Amino acid sequence: MSEQKKGRSTRTQLESRGFIEHFDIYPNKREKETSIVNLNDKQAIKRTIAAKHLSLFANEEEICKLLLQRLTIEKALYTRMEICKSLQNATQQVGLLIDYLAVIPNKQYTTLPKRITKKNSYPLPRDLIARTLGRMDIEVLPDLLNALVIKPRKVQREAIIAIGYLLYNNDFSDEIVFKIIEATYYNSKDPVYRWKVMIVMGQLLPYSTEFLSSIRNDGTLRYKEAQKALSKQKEISTDEL
Repeated sequence: MSEQKKGRSTRTQLESRGFIEHFDIYPNKREKETSIVNLNDKQAIKRTIAAKHLSLFANEEEICKLLLQRLTIEKALYTRMEICKSLQNATQQVGLLIDYLAVIPNKQYTTLPKRITKKNSYPLPRDLIARTLGRMDIEVLPDLLNALVIKPRKVQREAIIAIGYLLYNNDFSDEIVFKIIEATYYNSKDPVYRWKVMIVMGQLLPYSTEFLSSIRNDGTLRYKEAQKALSKQKEISTDEL
């Protein structure tokens, strides 16, 4: 097969997964009704373009619901990415997004992994909605904190990791936020949730230093994550010298 044919084949494969050249397409308010229809088109590339146009209306409840519903069944990689990007604009519909936490299967942790996270930076949330919420403005934080208290366990697991990602992306640390999360840790008996809290506490230094230092050395993932977070604090202190 020639290089030219290989190139065409690769392009076709990308388009079948919903890939578009973003610099050629700009969100357009006139495309609203057409985009609502095309969001469920058979061609992935049309669905991607529709999602991009609908980013202008993501704060409307009806449009936000349509995007979320499409995301639950969407298989094309680039279309899913574009829908998530559009949903990042839905700051007035955070409650809707939270209701979809743990709804879309994407290898979320339901049991403890065998080892701690390897990345030095904050780990990318597996849950697509948690990932989306974590890329939004810090103003969505109160709704996420509330979810830690009133939502079912499976939602709490994804909400806490979304909070950590939100703090990381906004370079935000706060003592009150730390105390709220600390309280949920002691009130929870879920080992997966408590492990995830350790990951998030690494984003709440220096307020979380004493808490992390208090985790008993029992060889568990919680202890190892706590030590990893504390080592980050030491690196910060060294850099400031």
